[in-house]
Amino acid sequence: MRQAAPTSSKLGRSPQATVVWTLAAFLASALCTGASLNFAREAGHFSAIWPANAVALALMLRAPRATRLWMVAGAYLGMVGAVAASAQGVAWALPGALLLYSANLLEMVLCLLVLSRWAPRGLDFTRGRDLLLFCGLTLIAPAVSATLSTALLTLLPVPVPPYSWLVWFGRNMLGLLILTPALLMISPRRIRARRLKPWRPWDVAAGIVLLAVLIGVFSQTRYPILFLVPPALVLVAFRRGAFGGALGVLLTAAVSVGATVAGSGPIMLIPASLTVRVLVLQGFLVAMAASALPVAAALARQRRLMVSLKKATARAERHRRQAEASERRYRLMADSATDMIIRYTPNGRMLFVSPASQQVQGYSPEALMGRFMQDFIHPDDMPRLIANARRLMDDEAAERRPIEFRSRMPDGGWHWFETNPSVRRDETGAPIEFIDVMRNITARKAAEAELATARVAAGQAAAAKADFLGTMNHELRTPLTSIIGFSDLLVESEALPAAEKRYAQCVRQAAGNLFVLINDVLDFSRIDSGSLRLEPEAVDLPDLLTDALEHVRSAAEARDLELRLLIDPAVPPVVQVDPARLRQILLNFLTNAVKFTETGSVRLHAVMVHEGRLRLAVIDTGPGVPEERRAALFERFSQVDNSSSRVHGGAGLGLAICRGLALAMGGEAGYSPAPGGGSIFWCEITAPAVQADVGAMG
Repeated sequence: MRQAAPTSSKLGRSPQATVVWTLAAFLASALCTGASLNFAREAGHFSAIWPANAVALALMLRAPRATRLWMVAGAYLGMVGAVAASAQGVAWALPGALLLYSANLLEMVLCLLVLSRWAPRGLDFTRGRDLLLFCGLTLIAPAVSATLSTALLTLLPVPVPPYSWLVWFGRNMLGLLILTPALLMISPRRIRARRLKPWRPWDVAAGIVLLAVLIGVFSQTRYPILFLVPPALVLVAFRRGAFGGALGVLLTAAVSVGATVAGSGPIMLIPASLTVRVLVLQGFLVAMAASALPVAAALARQRRLMVSLKKATARAERHRRQAEASERRYRLMADSATDMIIRYTPNGRMLFVSPASQQVQGYSPEALMGRFMQDFIHPDDMPRLIANARRLMDDEAAERRPIEFRSRMPDGGWHWFETNPSVRRDETGAPIEFIDVMRNITARKAAEAELATARVAAGQAAAAKADFLGTMNHELRTPLTSIIGFSDLLVESEALPAAEKRYAQCVRQAAGNLFVLINDVLDFSRIDSGSLRLEPEAVDLPDLLTDALEHVRSAAEARDLELRLLIDPAVPPVVQVDPARLRQILLNFLTNAVKFTETGSVRLHAVMVHEGRLRLAVIDTGPGVPEERRAALFERFSQVDNSSSRVHGGAGLGLAICRGLALAMGGEAGYSPAPGGGSIFWCEITAPAVQADVGAMG
């Protein structure tokens, strides 16, 4: 219903469009002015309606905003041109038209300014505000125009006719009031829209009734029956809304003006001059427009309200069905939940309890609803629950935290429960109820108690084991040291025969292996129990790495293996580490590398991963580790070759101890296959650089 101009379209912004719209305003204004002047000349009096302003204004309201001022100028020139063309031989015709029709120019500009300010999106004649605005404008703008024209008439060399202000005001007002709404409503777009809404038989009947009444009223001059027209006009407006009202007013104006000009109709019964009769006719048409258009607007508003009411009703019904479906879903979820769902007031009175209460707490929902939570909670746990509830109520942003408490069961016993309540608030933010989910955690608490007991027992067992190993370490090392010492004496003795010396060497080797195994078991026990103590100190790293290589050099030379030490320049010469434990890791890696490498080389590579993080890697050219055995390399009692025919001995604790030592030193140990074959055993440890003390190190 709103008449808006396409201000943002490309068509409205182009110069060609401005020319087209301006030319349309010029032609429409010229044709309407010429027709009105010819009608007045042939009828012998002025026209009852001035259509030029109304038609030009309707075109301007449909045109892009950027073209409207040009269209005003075009419409003004069209009026002047029509006067100049129809008033041949009158010397003052052109100057008089330029002067007199400036009042029409002012009227159109005033209408555009008011509508641009108060109806920027266009006019909607079905809305009371827009209709009232337009009706007020049709009174003010013609009044201003009539006042200016009456003043300008005094400047022309013609006598001022009687009632000139009323005549000018009346015909301009009727043009705006009747033609502009009709032209805005009866547009090609609206006609296409109306085709989508079929004309019902009662609509056609209402139009026929109006036409019949108009013909009957204005085809005779005996009876003053103008009162028959308003009901028929209102009927058309009732059936077809604002469209029908505008069309009916236009039809009424056409029939009444034509009949009156022809000397027929009730207006001719007035015993007065033709000018007075035309003024009465104008008043009649104003009354018809003032009765039909507001009725049409009121009916359109009623229809909009009915449509809005139907939509609101449908929306409310849809929301009601959605709410019912949501309630059914949530009730089904509450009924099917294994946890107990409850709602209770801030003072603890239970409002809703889900059916799971029978299974969770042993009470039916009916036995709990209406009672207070305090009746079931253990007295020792009540302060914690009250403090948690107050915390949630006092602070809307408070974090929800699960809380455990004991609740009385039907048999009088106490079971442990876990709850995590949330607060529901009203529109003011005041708490109105708690929504809670409770679960019975008695079995979990029992399992936690058993686990705690087992943890204590395990700790005690580990302490006992550590004490036992510490004692056994002393008891085993003392005789074993004696065995190793006397075996060395026997091996070094010159008096011992060759066979017996070989036996002594076997005893010495076996005792040494046993001594290493005892040390490994003791270290592993310390790592496992967490009692391993590190003794970090400033260490000359190149010396420590060189010393580690020297320990395996004789074994490497026996296999004709090359030993190499590679130290990255970024590695600081002095670092803070436990030298004994780092040497233990390196010797294990180097010993294994020499043991499993038949030909090639063994390299020890040192590099800083980042500041304070040292990486040491032993790279060999041996057979490598099968992929399926790599994951178990650093597990206790794990070896690469677990078969009964394995060549190399060992208990399988060395790599597990290396990883434990690396972890204790803030790092990690691992294995990677070497490019081209072989193995890389590496460890990363925390080794911050230390400023070297030349005197101390020297």
